[in-house]
Amino acid sequence: LGLSAPSQDGAGVAIGQLVLAALLVVVIAVEWRRRPRVGEPPRPPRFMRVLEGGGPGRAFLIGIALIVLNAKDGALTVAAGAKLAEESPGLLPAIVCVALFTVVASITMIAPVVTDLVMGERATPHLRRAHAWLERHGQEAVLVTLAIIVVVLVVQAVPHL
Repeated sequence: LGLSAPSQDGAGVAIGQLVLAALLVVVIAVEWRRRPRVGEPPRPPRFMRVLEGGGPGRAFLIGIALIVLNAKDGALTVAAGAKLAEESPGLLPAIVCVALFTVVASITMIAPVVTDLVMGERATPHLRRAHAWLERHGQEAVLVTLAIIVVVLVVQAVPHL
């Protein structure tokens, strides 16, 4: 978790982390209440309907919008940036950290593409099963991930207050 001794200038970052954690709790509560109940069919995300009638340009723009507006990605990015700012490791270590963060953050998008490229048609049943699972449980997985981020933000912030 990168817990370290409290610093004098870390109070501002800590308050920011706690505000972000509180906002995420609100997002989690709202989205948890909106999720389909047992026995209800999963609701596809709204962006999927928009994608159906468009070409690659529309898909690219929607992808960029989803990255920018994604609460999980935004929270992770803000938390990582706050931690990096708090530690101020220097230029080269910061570049390495940002590169590693980018690779790890992109794995869930890159893995299906690489799997399809490497395995070809053999990947299809595996990717379909993963798609079906994500369609049914993806929202809960994101909410659990957000809850973990909330805990990490709070644990990192409290020693700096």
